Amino acid sequence: MPKLTRLWMLASAVVLAIGIFAARIGAQEEELPEWMEIELVDVMTGETFTIADFLGKTILVEPMATWCSNCRRQIVETTKLIRQLAEAEDERLEQFVFLGLSIETNLKPSALKAYAERNNFALTFAVMSEEMLRALVAQFGRSVANPPSSPSFIIRADGTFTEVETGIQTAEEILAKLEAEFVEVEAAATAEPTAAVTAAATPKK
Repeated sequence: MPKLTRLWMLASAVVLAIGIFAARIGAQEEELPEWMEIELVDVMTGETFTIADFLGKTILVEPMATWCSNCRRQIVETTKLIRQLAEAEDERLEQFVFLGLSIETNLKPSALKAYAERNNFALTFAVMSEEMLRALVAQFGRSVANPPSSPSFIIRADGTFTEVETGIQTAEEILAKLEAEFVEVEAAATAEPTAAVTAAATPKK
């Protein structure tokens, strides 16, 4: 790898680390939405996490169900994007998080893990609790709990988030939307953190 490329990647990593630190400090000063702090279990590793753990990165959230054919089609596109970035050793992969959250609150984590492995999907998967599903519906409306409509939303690095969008998106469309939200918060990450973490959707203008 050329020396300049290595230096550029190192600089990007430093900027990202600063952004994560600033976002977490800012989040501590504001009250996060309930659903960001509810514990989830990564079905592939068994490790617990919350969405708030990823603040500082740009997070794509895809509510889904194992029985939903549209969900499968959408996750295929998201996995395609993840693999394209990985194969290109694209540093942007370190700046994004891809979450597949099952609305099947009674689904065993092992069943979701088998689904992900069977389809060779690359997202981080977890089963939502009833508490989290109710909180998301209260925040975004019923569309977020309707897997056949292929709902998704993006959480920016500062903890603000977009409205729910529906419809299957291609890998290219997903990347464009992630980049648009990342560009918005990149400047904020290197400046005095002033963006509030709100409990209401804050679509990018």
